[in-house]
Order: sequence, then structure tokens, then C-alpha cells
Amino acid sequence: VVVPFAAVVVVAAVGAWMLRPPPFFVPRFGALPTLMPEDNLFRRTASDLPVSADSGRWIAAIDEIPLRAGFSGQVIDGVVFGIPYNFVDDSTPRADVDIKLSPRTSFAGPYPITDPAYIESMPTYGFDMHYVGIDPARAQVWELLSTRSWFGRWEADSGAHYRTDSNEYPRGSTIAAGLPLLPGTITYDQVSSGSIEHVMLAGINTSAAGESIWPARRGDGRSPDPDAPPQGAWLRLKPDTDLSPLGPQARVVAAALQRYGLILSDTGPGFAVRGTPDSRWDNADLDTLRQLSGADFEVVDPTGIQISPDSLAVLPPA
Repeated sequence: VVVPFAAVVVVAAVGAWMLRPPPFFVPRFGALPTLMPEDNLFRRTASDLPVSADSGRWIAAIDEIPLRAGFSGQVIDGVVFGIPYNFVDDSTPRADVDIKLSPRTSFAGPYPITDPAYIESMPTYGFDMHYVGIDPARAQVWELLSTRSWFGRWEADSGAHYRTDSNEYPRGSTIAAGLPLLPGTITYDQVSSGSIEHVMLAGINTSAAGESIWPARRGDGRSPDPDAPPQGAWLRLKPDTDLSPLGPQARVVAAALQRYGLILSDTGPGFAVRGTPDSRWDNADLDTLRQLSGADFEVVDPTGIQISPDSLAVLPPA
């Protein structure tokens, strides 16, 4: 669904950027196709995987941190929380993007950027500012971090491109772990169908400094705690966790966390699972996820299903 945007000037720490954000309401986003091949990590269930030998100490380091939804159904303090996405095709104009922070490791471009464009933390653009463009017909995704435009000249801190029919890592990345962002993002349509069928991504404020494990290719952890989990750790909600106190939407998310789990992919405030903003979310319902905490999870060991350290392909369930 495309909603007309009101043209405004946004003043951020980096300067004044001419962006075209939506009015102060949350749009609805159309359903996504199934992303990634059947043997891709993001589609691999975690319910049959063994518990990692490091699970006890890693979970002890985060056991009191409540889980929360990093997305919402309304504007909060001038921000729409969550990762929006934009449908693109061959007719979408391609833009050269000046990658400022990591030009050597980012996809060089060009990038299909819609007009107007849904960008994370719209309409005031307070943080991250991910832009995601997906072409379902051609199975391609483009992602940008800290996306901004000045009189038609686009800039970003980093950028990525990948195919959703491939197990290859992205060319570049817009999240600390070096993984694709969109395949690990929860959408409203998934929850309304009653089932999320993919591994999710989550940020946490306690991740090991300078450490990462597969499938993460790197990390931005800052915790001095030697027992803090590294980015790339795959957490599964314990199967005996009582989900009855959760709201209907939160319960679907939690059930998927038991079956597929989440991968720590970024340093961020608290312990937040990634999702897409949508006006149909019930924020009070999503807030019941806070009844879960790090103590309700265990870390799984994926080494027995890992095919290659340079691929997201995994072995199917036994």
C-alpha cells in the first residue's frame, strides 16, 4: 500500500537532509513472499538442535533483560519503530548512493529507491534509517543504513544487495553481524496468519566485545563481561515456557521463537526482536513480550548442520 508523503525538512545531527516522510501515522505493508531457499539458515527450525555448551554462561549474562518488540503500530515520540520495506521493480529509478562509512565492503550500487521512500524511524529520522527495497519478481533485495538525501543526492553509511533465491551472504551488510536484514524481520501478515516460519533477528545491549560466531561474520559488541554472548549466537525460547500470559500477537511471535529462535545481530537498547511497523499491530499486545526475558532462552549449537562457514546453507532437520 502506497501512502502519499508530505514533504518536510528533517534536521539531524549529520545536517539538514531533504527527505519526504509520511504524515504522522503508521502505514500498512503488503505481504512479502517466502524469502530465502528452503535449505537457508533463516528457514531452518531450531527445535531439534542441541543446547550449546556455552549456553549457561551466555544466558546468565542476559537473564534479567526483558524481551521486547522492536516495532510498533503507532508513532511513539515522533518515530515509527520497525523496519519498513519498499516494493521495487525494473521501472523504479536507480540512484547512485555515496557510501560514507564502509564503501569498500558495501555494495557499490546503483540502488532502486522509490519516491516516496519508507525509511526506518520516519518521519523524524532519529536513528538507523534503514531503507529496504525488494523486487519479488526478480528475487532481489537492496538495503541501506543511515539513508539520507540532499536535493536528490543520496548518501548512506553502508549498503547491501543479495538474492532471496541464494544462500550466499549479502554483498555488503547494513547490520553489525553482516547478515541480510529483511529475512529475519517479522511482518504483520506473518503474525496474522498465525505462524512465523523463519529465524528472527534481535539486537541486545549485552553482547561480547569484538566477538562473533557463525552465522555472524562480525559484530559490534561492547560488553566487557567475558560471559556475554557473541553476535551470531542462536537463541531458542525454551519449549516449556508458559505462553498463556501473552497477547495473541505476542503468542505467535513467542511460538516462533520456540520453533525457529532468534540470532543476535546488533548491539541495541535492551533485548529487541526485529519487525516491520504496521498500523494493525496492537502495541499493548506486543508489550506482553516483556514478560519473557533472557532467562527463558537457551543457546543452540548449529555446528552439526553448518555446511560451510562461507554460506548460509544448512542441513535440513533429521
